[in-house]
Amino acid sequence: MINEDLESEDSMIFIIISHFLADFFVSVFKPLGPYFIERFPIEPRTFVMVLTILSFASSVMQPLFGRLADAISWKYLYVVLTLLLIFLGSSSIGIAGKFEIVAVLILITLLSNSAYHPMGASLIGEFGKSKYLAFFVFSGSLGAATGPFFISWFVERFKLVYFSIVGISMSVLILVFFVFKIRKLETGRKYEQRKVEKPSLEAIASIIPIFLFVAFRSFFSSVASIYLPIYMKNLGVDMTLIGLTLSLGLWSGMFVSILGNHLRDVFGNVFVNLLSVSGMLVFSLILSLESHNVHVIIGSYITMVSFVFLSMSSNVVEAQRKAPNNKAFASSLVMGMAWSTGSLMNFIYSYFMGNNVEFMIKNLWIIALITFIFIWFERKMSWNSSDQI
Repeated sequence: MINEDLESEDSMIFIIISHFLADFFVSVFKPLGPYFIERFPIEPRTFVMVLTILSFASSVMQPLFGRLADAISWKYLYVVLTLLLIFLGSSSIGIAGKFEIVAVLILITLLSNSAYHPMGASLIGEFGKSKYLAFFVFSGSLGAATGPFFISWFVERFKLVYFSIVGISMSVLILVFFVFKIRKLETGRKYEQRKVEKPSLEAIASIIPIFLFVAFRSFFSSVASIYLPIYMKNLGVDMTLIGLTLSLGLWSGMFVSILGNHLRDVFGNVFVNLLSVSGMLVFSLILSLESHNVHVIIGSYITMVSFVFLSMSSNVVEAQRKAPNNKAFASSLVMGMAWSTGSLMNFIYSYFMGNNVEFMIKNLWIIALITFIFIWFERKMSWNSSDQI
């Protein structure tokens, strides 16, 4: 019955739109770093540490949300509720009078986002083909890429308080879409609790190398995307150009993620990971050598993020392949738990070095090098015919 539901045009449109909107509203926080630092005011390290620890706290919950997503029957209603919390939490940051309130709203948004993703990935995974998951990743990446540029442009031309109007409008639209297009899929289903197979230790063990790679990749990406806006602002770069730089990297990455999934089908997941981290290493080195040239910063960052995205959908597909009866749980490990581990790494790193923004940017290549060494040794153990599916 799940396959029959997912084959409907309405459900596919709903999932694609929901992923775009979820990642759009979550992506607005990082480019607002310079804005919050000036408004409250706070140290750069404070903003980064708060954002990373909240990301960790929310993402670490994804395996639990993944288990829930595998068991729950009211799937579309669940997605709607998580979306509403994302919209309202994110768009309310402009009316917060204290940074502590901003932190609470960010936490609500990130927790709701963590609850959303395993369910969304599970629904797409039921199609049984990797290309559908690649399109799901594409839609989310498009949202995440559009958010930074939109919010930077919005803050430059309007007051952030008006962003709440955007959140309320999206909430109304998604409710209308659900009531008139998707509700019939909920009411037409049987709502008995599904029996969920417990993930085997063997399946979990097979996902660990993927988990570790994604954790280091997320550590690298977290440092780059949070500190770059602050660094560029210190160089006197306009907020709109800063947001555009972040968005261009993500826009490029969303297309590259589809290419990465194709390369996985041909050469295997480990090959894609090795290619991904090689690009991260090369262009983070270029960034470290020419870190005061704005054109080099923009070009290096965009290319660097593209290589980060090269392995993104490939690793989710590979994790679901290794645990076919627990797709949401597998997705939560390599999307949520691994990302939260990367955020925790950034939190610890920022605690010691976070106020030295230039140091954080110039030494990105060290994180990439460590990741390259890990995946190189994993290649010797894991690169075999079974990886090429």
